[in-house]
Amino acid sequence: MMYLSVLLLLGVALVAQASDPTRMAKFRTAYLYQDGDQTSCMAAIIDSRAAFITASCITLDDGKPDLTIKYKIHFSTTKNEEGPMISFTGDQVTFHPSYNPKTLENNIAIIQYDDDTTDGELNLFATKEFTGKTFVYNRRDYDIYENFWKSPQVFNQDSNDNDCESASPLFAANPDRYSCTSALTASFATEFCSIPYGVMYKQDTLENVLVSGIYSHSVDYGKNMCGDFTKVVSYYTLLWPYLGFAVNTLARGVSAFNATDRLTYTDTTMITMTAPTADQLQNTVVENGDLYPKQWVIEEAITNSASAVIGTQTASGDNSGDDDSVASSVESSSAGGGDSNNSSSDGLSQGQKIAIGVAVPASVIIITIGCIILYHIWKSKRQDKAWDPDAEASNLRTIALEMNTGEPYLMLPPYSQASGIPDSYVHHPLETDDKKVEI
Repeated sequence: MMYLSVLLLLGVALVAQASDPTRMAKFRTAYLYQDGDQTSCMAAIIDSRAAFITASCITLDDGKPDLTIKYKIHFSTTKNEEGPMISFTGDQVTFHPSYNPKTLENNIAIIQYDDDTTDGELNLFATKEFTGKTFVYNRRDYDIYENFWKSPQVFNQDSNDNDCESASPLFAANPDRYSCTSALTASFATEFCSIPYGVMYKQDTLENVLVSGIYSHSVDYGKNMCGDFTKVVSYYTLLWPYLGFAVNTLARGVSAFNATDRLTYTDTTMITMTAPTADQLQNTVVENGDLYPKQWVIEEAITNSASAVIGTQTASGDNSGDDDSVASSVESSSAGGGDSNNSSSDGLSQGQKIAIGVAVPASVIIITIGCIILYHIWKSKRQDKAWDPDAEASNLRTIALEMNTGEPYLMLPPYSQASGIPDSYVHHPLETDDKKVEI
């Protein structure tokens, strides 16, 4: 009973449904901040003084961590959805000695800080011997506007996707060092975008759930995760090979769990990845590090493009041009894999709503412009003559001819505003063939 209580305290709850967000909320969630800005990079907490982070989330300075930037770890103080967020400044950031920022081999680092509010371990890590087969992908955002931890977004998967090896030469060279999925979830940065999960857990048949991996990078077959992509495959670095790296860096053991028991991992063996033997596929983009800045730029571009399209259509009535690219980006913004939350099966997706919002005003503008053009064409073909006093006689002749009366017309003296109205304008009879014409 005491052992079960310890597991519950450490977030290794022995209950059913690993995909239950309520259960995953019991795990301490942590994010990396740089100079006060939240990144998309989550941390896998080792204990009250250190955490694993993705190395490509750290800004480089001549190949080393840029220590002019203030790094902080923000995480919840309690294991529930309403817990507050506190932060600790990173005193030291250490890259894995074989980290390659170009190929992303060994894309792992350790950040050290000092959390005086807690004692002991916060998480147990799965060792190589852990028999968990189910991958539990998790991302939990902190709402900086309402100041609370949102419910975790969770996705379960029993095996890697079939496209993992073909999409990444690095995975092909190191298939036992990653988990891989095409599942994405909604991005907290913008409603237009999707994003990979942050931390990966494993669950065994006894329903033990242990911290097992951290997001490394994605291979995008389109342009970005904010629409206009056909497929995204995301890779999560397994942490068991890097427990020795943690022991060497921290000079202390790391709490872990094998197939049956909790233990303190003290093996200092450093394990590295194998370099890829092939180049990255053409027409794919490798995305890694903090994804939020890119997504904010894309959101601004989509918004500005939509405004520009409406302005262009108002001026020219032409709805070609950028409209197609904007619609393409927006319509596919919810087309990620897995349980992406950008769309709903029982209603319009966010992209469809935006596309309709752009198309309907554009159609009204085009119809209005068309009506104006048709009115001018109709007006130009009318037979009406504007009455010009200086060309009055000519106008009268034209009217008579148009009426086809055959009647002779009267040549009237020109009208002058200065000389007043001549008598002939009042009454001027003309006798012709016994017919009288009065004007």
